[in-house]
Amino acid sequence: MVEYNLAGIKRFDEILRVAKGKETNPLMTLNSSTRPRRAFAIVFIVLVLYGTSALAVGWRDRVGEGDELYSKRHELNKGRENLQEAIGRYKEALRGISEGDEKGCSEIKTRLSRAYFKLAYYFVEEGKERLKACEEGERWAKGAIEADPQNPEAHYWKAVNLGLYRDMKRYSFRGGLTGGEIKEGFREAAALDERGLYGAYHMRLAEYLMARGDIEEAKKHATRAVDIEPRFLYNQIVLAEVLWENGDKAGSKGRLEYITSQPEDVLPSEILENREIIEKAKRILRDFKEGKDPDW
Repeated sequence: MVEYNLAGIKRFDEILRVAKGKETNPLMTLNSSTRPRRAFAIVFIVLVLYGTSALAVGWRDRVGEGDELYSKRHELNKGRENLQEAIGRYKEALRGISEGDEKGCSEIKTRLSRAYFKLAYYFVEEGKERLKACEEGERWAKGAIEADPQNPEAHYWKAVNLGLYRDMKRYSFRGGLTGGEIKEGFREAAALDERGLYGAYHMRLAEYLMARGDIEEAKKHATRAVDIEPRFLYNQIVLAEVLWENGDKAGSKGRLEYITSQPEDVLPSEILENREIIEKAKRILRDFKEGKDPDW
């Protein structure tokens, strides 16, 4: 890939000035008959190289801008707007990337799938708009897998988008996690990167196994997720539920109390997600106090 040549670009104006005959340069001294043609050729070459460099760097810049906006999805009253703007930057990046850069295409499409899932789950009311966001998320994840089958996050985001879609369509229970295709997505992600996404692959497998009634296996995956990243509070609340289902109510309550003791920015990249889990844990603890069965 052509690297961005700042020194060369700084010389661009100088070359233009020489080409127009406004300045002279010992290295570009030409006789009057050849100067216009040679100067034009030099300018053409510089334009081509500059354009190639700008494109090569440009798509990465757009990804960086998208990532910055995505990191601000937790901002009150601006989270949805930030996500939508991030999606726009990622699509710009995709238009600028070289056709043969499959891994780069997969990375961008994975980011699009992730952003659409967050948009659907946290910001869009149930209905056609949410279904459409899930469909978009799944579509981009499929494209990411096609470009790079070894991309673990692509398998994960395909599975969660499909799971949310199935949940809304009432095709299956517990967030759609009982579908075999979804289970395989989580398993594939974990096989490719066992510690990926703060242990989320194991956490989702724990949810799937719990929905199937396999509490012991669910506990193994939930515990592993917490081992990988205890600050990702989604891991903690899934383990709390597994413990509850396994009859360990004291252990479950302890996990919930731990969650509520944490600040929402305990894991700075996951403020939005942790904020929701903290509120959920508080609600479940109130249910405990009132003698109600918890609504996980």
